[in-house]
Amino acid sequence: MAFNVNNFRSALPGGGARANLFEVRIPNPAGLSGLPDVQKNIRLLCQTASIPTGTIEQTELNYFGRVYKIAGTRTFEDWEVGIYNDTDFSSRNAIEQWMADIVPLDSSIGPVGYDYMVDRATVSQMSRDDSIIATYEFFNMWPKSIGAIELDTAGGEEVETFTTTFAYSHFERTL
Repeated sequence: MAFNVNNFRSALPGGGARANLFEVRIPNPAGLSGLPDVQKNIRLLCQTASIPTGTIEQTELNYFGRVYKIAGTRTFEDWEVGIYNDTDFSSRNAIEQWMADIVPLDSSIGPVGYDYMVDRATVSQMSRDDSIIATYEFFNMWPKSIGAIELDTAGGEEVETFTTTFAYSHFERTL
């Protein structure tokens, strides 16, 4: 088959999805009061995110000297979000407080039940006309770790960033 640019263009409607056009929404957990507004700032200051990985583990069965592979359990990898740090540390403060409400820094006593989880958080892929073309919802999500902010005198004019890793029960594509 000879190369035809029109065939290529027709296979890539809209010019293709752009990695820099996305929005992350992480609401405050309903069961924890007094937290700074997580969603307000992360929605605007999110630098990086990802559409989640889907994995089905394999199970191996041995039968008459042969190995047969069959589908096993679906697993969900942690989700990482990179966030720009503002001079008020607003997003970082909100996530640190959320984590401290789950397990305080000075003890191991935390909430009883699942009130620390966010029922639903989303990452949406946007098109060039600002419409949503895909949305993934994360269920029962909570911050597992918050990354370091690297300080460097040779850093120049770079804005600080940090990564937060979230654990969740599962995700669904809703659009």
